[in-house]
Amino acid sequence: MGGSHAGAAAEAATLERRLAIRRRARADGAAGRPDTDSATIPVEQEIIEAIDAERARLIRDRASIASSLEQGWRRLSDSAEEVSLHASAARLSLRQMEARLRLSLKTAAARAEEAQTDLEAFRRREQVQWRARSPDSLTLSTGMLVALVAIEAVASAPIFADAMNGGLAQGYMVAVTLSALNASIGLIGGYFGIRYLQRRGAVLKSLGGLCTLTAVTFGLFFNVFAALWRARAVEDLERAEALRAMQRGKPFDAELLAGQSDAISLLFDTRHGETFILLVLGVVVLIGALVKGATGFDDPVPDHGALTRAAERQQEEFADAQEDALEALDEPITAARAKIDALIAERRALLATLRGQYDEAEAKMHAIDVRLDDLAAAQSMLIETYRIANMAARRTPPPQGFMSPPPQPDAPPDALERAGALRTEAEAAQSALAATARREIEALIAEREAVEQRLRGESA
Repeated sequence: MGGSHAGAAAEAATLERRLAIRRRARADGAAGRPDTDSATIPVEQEIIEAIDAERARLIRDRASIASSLEQGWRRLSDSAEEVSLHASAARLSLRQMEARLRLSLKTAAARAEEAQTDLEAFRRREQVQWRARSPDSLTLSTGMLVALVAIEAVASAPIFADAMNGGLAQGYMVAVTLSALNASIGLIGGYFGIRYLQRRGAVLKSLGGLCTLTAVTFGLFFNVFAALWRARAVEDLERAEALRAMQRGKPFDAELLAGQSDAISLLFDTRHGETFILLVLGVVVLIGALVKGATGFDDPVPDHGALTRAAERQQEEFADAQEDALEALDEPITAARAKIDALIAERRALLATLRGQYDEAEAKMHAIDVRLDDLAAAQSMLIETYRIANMAARRTPPPQGFMSPPPQPDAPPDALERAGALRTEAEAAQSALAATARREIEALIAEREAVEQRLRGESA
């Protein structure tokens, strides 16, 4: 690298004016200075010192630029240790998590196994061969029961209205009450009676039979009573109408005045078929409620549905615990990957910045080196200028030193040599960092899979 003649001339002209080289050379020459046998030439030493001072400032600038670059490149040389730290932290977290999850999964597996054991023991004891039959929708079963009540109420209301002074409204009130009682009795008898007839234990089977018998008996009695009450009410109304007709001298049915005292006659009186229809409606609703109570709200065998649902719930909780455990195992890996990726991205950005700074430093170094070369050439020009002007003005022979070439300053060392070596090391370290990151992540994934296999094996 070399400076330009114009640059050297400019530097020489500046120093020549500052040091008054020509004037002093003529004055020294006229005075015969320096002496012919002089070993040193003071003006030349002054020129060299002035040039050295300016060069020293430029060399310090070169060193400062190089030092700043070297510090930046050194920051990139220890990144692999940070990757290992993040991976080690994730590995430790995995081990700690494995201990915690092992306990929670064992507890969930034990609960699921206990629930399944209870269910199997119940099936063997009760000789149940089928899977629990639970209704698809309790709302649907309830809706069907309500619909049955509504149908009976709508069908019975006009029948009761004939026996009521309040007309159809009062008939609906009585019909809805009767239908609701029929459904309630049947539901209780089916759920707590017929279902417990399926149990193998003598006590529960006996209680179930007693409940079923009580519900059926009371339901039949209640419906017969309601039908007879309605028939008596209609008979009383007809008898009162016949009495009024007799008092007015109008024709009337004499049988109405006699009345029908026995219940069988009232129930099967062909003149009032509504009484029998009312009884049939009540019995139909009672039977429907018995069936729906036995099968519409749970498995026909009591406790079979509850135990099955408990076992399924424990299995679901165990499956959820396994899924949560697997998700938890991903957290340390995800966190470590995010930190390592952020570190690599940071190092890449820093590397790109330092490359730009290196290119800028090279440009600055080039300008400084050109200036240094210009100063070296200016030193030679100033010394030659002094010698020529001095010899032109003197009448005595010049010193012997005028015959030797002007001294040249030493060339400065390559300031970017160390920074360049550090750059090469940093770029190699960046490549090694990426390889280390891949290796550590793969190792973490392998360890996570090993932990998963161990947890699955221990909780199976």
